[in-house]
Amino acid sequence: MPQLSIEGWPQPVDTAKRSLLDAALRAGVPYPHGCRTGECGACKSRLIAGEISHGHCDPNALSVDERQAGLILPCRAHAKTDVVLSWKIEGASVSPMRVKARINSIERAAADVVIVRLQPETQFPFKAGQFARLRFDDNPARSYSMANHPQDECLEFHIRLLPGGLISTYVAEKARLGALVEIEGPFGSAYLRDNPQAPLVAIAGGTGLAPIRAIVEHALSIGWEERMQVWAGFRSAEHRYGDSLLDEWRAKGIEVQVCLDETLDARSAAPLHREFADQADLEPGANYYVCGSPGMVEAIKATIVAKGVLPNSVFADAFTTAVAVATPASRPAFGIRSLFNMACEIEAGMRQ
Repeated sequence: MPQLSIEGWPQPVDTAKRSLLDAALRAGVPYPHGCRTGECGACKSRLIAGEISHGHCDPNALSVDERQAGLILPCRAHAKTDVVLSWKIEGASVSPMRVKARINSIERAAADVVIVRLQPETQFPFKAGQFARLRFDDNPARSYSMANHPQDECLEFHIRLLPGGLISTYVAEKARLGALVEIEGPFGSAYLRDNPQAPLVAIAGGTGLAPIRAIVEHALSIGWEERMQVWAGFRSAEHRYGDSLLDEWRAKGIEVQVCLDETLDARSAAPLHREFADQADLEPGANYYVCGSPGMVEAIKATIVAKGVLPNSVFADAFTTAVAVATPASRPAFGIRSLFNMACEIEAGMRQ
């Protein structure tokens, strides 16, 4: 049977008619992944050698240009011959690892948002904007973005509470201070590019504010020289959080725009997607960081590219919920006018 070799992993893996991702995970490889259905792009890797068959995937997760450049999604690929993969894409030099951490604090930040801070037992290096998979107790692992500066001792995660959600309900109702949590990561390619001479534009929906916080705080710490813009959208005033943080950024010269999707006073805040499409000042040479659902990422990226920005200047890790993965046929089509209803549900990982 064909074997899979992974750069940085000591021995080859038998594929046994499984997808390359499933084969790697079955062999105990901490391979970056999210949806496992070709929707998110978290497992994106470079095919170094060998021949594969590749199934259908979301073009937002893997574009035609990326496929032509030798990138694949292992969750949708099967080996036809022995293959060699590299998961390190474009400077993502931090290799995934597993560490234990203890819950340091649990804070209710909004009606449907809990902020969890974890104290890792060993150092957990990552790049601002990346995410990790968290396992609370014996529950399934879910992915959430780090919201803290990479040099901070504690790791911060923003978790949206979903009605009936297995993990979010556990965190809100059963998780206790001092309890152990398993962390696997870091993953993701939407990390801050260290180019202080380039303008920075960040767009976040709901708890997509988490990776944006890490990105902006890191940019400030390295003396970002150019203009910085932050667009933050929330479903309603009840779901809004992080005002003190956004005020701090304003005081430091960052342009911050907050939008509500549902508002009693239409004059005070228009929906994020509409206002960004109509009013965003897109500068040549800027880097764009989009944190939200696949629908949000696709629509915002389409808007940015339509305004003349090169696609390789837009960085995003889009993820789906466990419910969305289980019932793909039920997912609605997204357009620039409807994306935000879903955007606040699936900001930074497999949620539920």
